[in-house]
Amino acid sequence: DAPEFPYRPNSPLLALAVQAYRDVIGEEPDVHVSQCSLELGMFSQKVEGLDTISIGTELHDLHSPKESVNHRSVTKVWPLVREVVSRLS
Repeated sequence: DAPEFPYRPNSPLLALAVQAYRDVIGEEPDVHVSQCSLELGMFSQKVEGLDTISIGTELHDLHSPKESVNHRSVTKVWPLVREVVSRLS
């Protein structure tokens, strides 16, 4: 069981990630709520007040034999993840 994690539109982490996206990618991010369950839901249940977001690559046909990742999305997301982490310190 991997519960959903809460969407917090006023999340400080989300605001930081949105600004990092603008700075690194040079575009407005496509922020949306997903109905999937991730490990983040388990962390959120265990650590009260934990601010969580999910940043990811372009994936297709998840959990099937045809599962794939768009490799260009990885090259786009990796610099963003590095920037977000650098802004946390």
